[in-house]
Amino acid sequence: MKNWIRQSKINHIRIKMLGLLASCAIGFTAFAQELDVGLQAYLDGDYETVLNEFIPLADQGNDIAQLFLGGLYEFGNGVTQNYGEAAKWYQMAAIQGNADGQYNLGWLYEQGQGVTQNYGEAAKWYQMAAVQGNALAQLGLGVSYSEGRGVKQNYSEAAKWTQMSAEQGIATAQFNMGILYENGWGVTQNYGKATNWYQLAAKQGNALAQYNVGVSYAEGRGVPLNYGEAAKWFQMAAEQGIARAQFNLGVIYEKGRSVTQNYVKAANLYQLAAVQGIAEAQYNLGLLYSEGLGVTQNYVESAKWYQMAAEQGDARAQYNLGIFYIKGQGVPENYVRAHVWFNLAAALGSHYGIDSSAREIAEELMTPGQLAEAQRIAARWQPGTSLEYWE
Repeated sequence: MKNWIRQSKINHIRIKMLGLLASCAIGFTAFAQELDVGLQAYLDGDYETVLNEFIPLADQGNDIAQLFLGGLYEFGNGVTQNYGEAAKWYQMAAIQGNADGQYNLGWLYEQGQGVTQNYGEAAKWYQMAAVQGNALAQLGLGVSYSEGRGVKQNYSEAAKWTQMSAEQGIATAQFNMGILYENGWGVTQNYGKATNWYQLAAKQGNALAQYNVGVSYAEGRGVPLNYGEAAKWFQMAAEQGIARAQFNLGVIYEKGRSVTQNYVKAANLYQLAAVQGIAEAQYNLGLLYSEGLGVTQNYVESAKWYQMAAEQGDARAQYNLGIFYIKGQGVPENYVRAHVWFNLAAALGSHYGIDSSAREIAEELMTPGQLAEAQRIAARWQPGTSLEYWE
């Protein structure tokens, strides 16, 4: 009843930040007073003053003022949100070499906000900002190379730029470095380094990194196997809503691995993951309701959760739901549906030891017409659909 599955997709983020405010006015003698007033107003949330101070400066070509006006329009602070206006001001700042403006303009091109979506333009502006040391642009450029968006896919380049961002403390970049090391993409595969990067991101609160650290400890990959540590990191990720973490923590509580066995906690955690669509959690929750572990025994509830998992293609849930239909347990007796679920389970569940024997028993109880109907439904059924749809 366990299945550790890692989060393994490279991520990109948008941070609602227009640069390091403390350093924006350094080195500016012209407009220094106006910049100081505008920056302080921005920190105070006084966007009317920001506009009054920065519009004249921006019109005179000040890239810091242009950058901040772009931010006000992008996020709708003090003005009606307008991505086109945001792109206009960011571009003015960007062509003057403002790294934050370049990054922000790249983001708008990547998302297709205020401009026609263009991954090549996004990567171009990320590159300009990244070579100036902009950590978020380095992250974005790393993602572009990893996914081959706007540039030719190149994991070595992805690793190079992602590491630059990660070394500046960007948690998502640290998480992405973990993904690269775990899979050996652009770097030599190294589970220990992967876990180290995950931990750096996890300590900053990155939920997916916390989840992957938990998986590392649960599998003993890159670190010594330690279910207590796994539970700690899964708990952190679970509290942030990561469904797989909720499921895995439920497994640990159900099995009592380095924690006191607790079926109630297991059931609660499975429920949290199950409502997010995790088929294994739906199956495990159905099993707990069937056996009355951590919950009051309830075959109707059990059948409900089995059905959710079965419709996602979980062979164990399909088999158990077939048993319920044969017995009329939690559902009305229905030999046709029982046969369909047994048939599907036999096709999908050989690695669980599920064979055709249950289906053959059901056939002995069925008329030729029922058997033909069951075979017709099974042949047409698609994962993600109910049997009722095909009946």
